[in-house]
Amino acid sequence: MTEHDSHHSEPTTLRERIVGLGTLVCLLVVGAAGHATHWSLPGAHAAHDEKHAHEEGPQPASGMKVKFDSPQSVGRSGVKTAAAEQRDVAEEVMANGVIGYDQRLVARLSTRVPGTVFRVEKHWGDVVHRGDVLALIESEDVGRLKAEFLNSMITVETKTQAVDMLEKVENAIMRRQLKEAQSAEREALVRLLNAEQALVNLGFKLTTKEYSELSDTERAQQIRFLGIPDSVKAKIDTSKATSNLVPVIAPFDGIVIGRDVGLGEVVSPTKAIFEIADVRKMWITLEVKKEDAKSIALGQEMLFMADGLEGTIKSQVSWVSTEVDEQTRTLEVRAEVDNPVLFETPDGPSQRMLRANTFGTGRITIKSPVQSTMVPKEALQWLEGNNLVFVQTDDQTFEGRIVQCGLKSNGWVAVSGDIAPGMTIAGQGSHVLKSQVVLAQQAN
Repeated sequence: MTEHDSHHSEPTTLRERIVGLGTLVCLLVVGAAGHATHWSLPGAHAAHDEKHAHEEGPQPASGMKVKFDSPQSVGRSGVKTAAAEQRDVAEEVMANGVIGYDQRLVARLSTRVPGTVFRVEKHWGDVVHRGDVLALIESEDVGRLKAEFLNSMITVETKTQAVDMLEKVENAIMRRQLKEAQSAEREALVRLLNAEQALVNLGFKLTTKEYSELSDTERAQQIRFLGIPDSVKAKIDTSKATSNLVPVIAPFDGIVIGRDVGLGEVVSPTKAIFEIADVRKMWITLEVKKEDAKSIALGQEMLFMADGLEGTIKSQVSWVSTEVDEQTRTLEVRAEVDNPVLFETPDGPSQRMLRANTFGTGRITIKSPVQSTMVPKEALQWLEGNNLVFVQTDDQTFEGRIVQCGLKSNGWVAVSGDIAPGMTIAGQGSHVLKSQVVLAQQAN
């Protein structure tokens, strides 16, 4: 073999090797594909899938119509039918809310003078009546004011007697003496009135007249337990109790909803120790979205559904806030409602239906009810800027019809267009029909 033949045979052998390797790779690829498809043609699968889809699923017809292969396939598709209804529906604003105490009937009570808790008569949850003693406070200021009142009475009586004596011998004395005595009498009367008013400011009920007819001993005995009813006095060891006691009194009938005081505790006028609420009336406060605020007005009907309670609570809007909450960006709207009694006890109502801090949902009626064609909310589908409702034209065909939406109420929507009460429509699962319409439009 010549040198030229040697150089020519080497490239030929290399080409043969490359061709052989390529053939092997092709065989491996074909084998893998055959194994994955079970050695069937792709076209056969496509034809089978198309036939299966035609037999089982809805097929888009012309325009907005969707036709099923059979009435049974309608049920298998997940589409459930409903009937359009004619209902009375009002324009409403929905808002979350809460039941609370009527703040005009809530009292936060404190002692009017610094002192120490001598006795606690009422506790959290107790029913109280106007004038009931909630607690007794022992205060040196009370004892001092009682003493000033008694001393002022004695001073006034002494000064009055002196004036009377001088008036009887007016011609035998200098006129200046009588004027000085009369001036001293007036000053004593002023101090007595001040002492009386100081006790009245503490909640005591007394008058100078009723004490003027008593002896000094009787005065001391009566003022010692001033303002304390006999029922409470019977629980006190009067031989050891001082005259420094002042009661904390319930200003109206209600229930103790807060108590922050204990026996022997030091209290002051700056700290509330009892909280009482009259629960015969309650407030319902809704947080209305700011975009709905312009529709709210006093006197509008409000229906409130409280968590855990059956039925609705009916009332009217009685107050609308003048500002939007800075954090929630909502408008507070309030209604007043009576709180029905569930059952009573000999001491008065012990349980009522509405409880403070109960959440719920409120509906405010903006416009009076009108008759409208209503469909379930799930029957509406949005397509190309329009609301669609699919009307069943026969037992296996649905037709999409454009409607205009109106008022909403309890999961139903008022619609207008080519739809009337009594028509059978696609409710739950209507999105399946919309999908077929979209596919048909894309195919075209």
